[in-house]
Amino acid sequence: MTSYPSGSSDPRLTFTHPPHLSGSTLHLTGVRSILGRDPGCDIRLDDPYVSGTHAALSRSGRYVVLEDLGSANGTQVNNEPLQSPWTLQNGDVLTVGNVSIRYDDPDGTPQRGRAGEGTALMPVVNRVPVVNRAPRFDVGQQHGAHINNVGGHQYIDQRRESFLQQIAAARTRAKRLILLGLAIFTSGFAYFAWGILRFMGRIGEPIPDDPDKWPTPEDVLGTQINGIPVFLFGWAAALLGIFLMVIGLVMHIVTASRRRSYEVAASRRY
Repeated sequence: MTSYPSGSSDPRLTFTHPPHLSGSTLHLTGVRSILGRDPGCDIRLDDPYVSGTHAALSRSGRYVVLEDLGSANGTQVNNEPLQSPWTLQNGDVLTVGNVSIRYDDPDGTPQRGRAGEGTALMPVVNRVPVVNRAPRFDVGQQHGAHINNVGGHQYIDQRRESFLQQIAAARTRAKRLILLGLAIFTSGFAYFAWGILRFMGRIGEPIPDDPDKWPTPEDVLGTQINGIPVFLFGWAAALLGIFLMVIGLVMHIVTASRRRSYEVAASRRY
């Protein structure tokens, strides 16, 4: 990637959101920098709401022009949707996905607005290997929302935050499943126990001498559905409750194990 000589007067990008990236700064030294989620982007934003190649920053002298590259969720400047290439001014805030970045130019910038005829936009080219291209460094897998500026390639990684959110959501689902299973088990077992106690009480009663007064199966076993005593459905509900509790417990154990494994691997990496 063609670049300008690095200096203190270079335009900068200062991250303002999410909070764990707030204050992080990147210098714009390239003629054209691509922002996106793809590994080949010059400024990589590992955010699920950012497209593979989301937006581009083109620098021509003191001018820096922002353009959206047909992203799925669009690009905003100062909370306004970007409809066409925009010449940035000192203090402008651009938003891609969940990431907000303030544009800082120590020397100030000309009047902002849509890119005029005097501003040259660098053409988009296919990303294919070419001779004498700027060196690319493989910085490996990233965790913990760190920013890396190795060989001019910035990489912002929000994988850890996303992973922990998924773990928290899975643990919440597991707890709800356990509570639901416990409620179903308690209700079903209580109804089943009532039916058993009723059955034992009826068979303990003396049998009348008159056959016409003998108790019917329904009197002994209670209400039936297709010949099946209703209280047996309570037993089935109790079994269902146990099944749900086991599934919730397994989910809880698996999520806790995944989090511990991740934290151990992260501690070894850093």
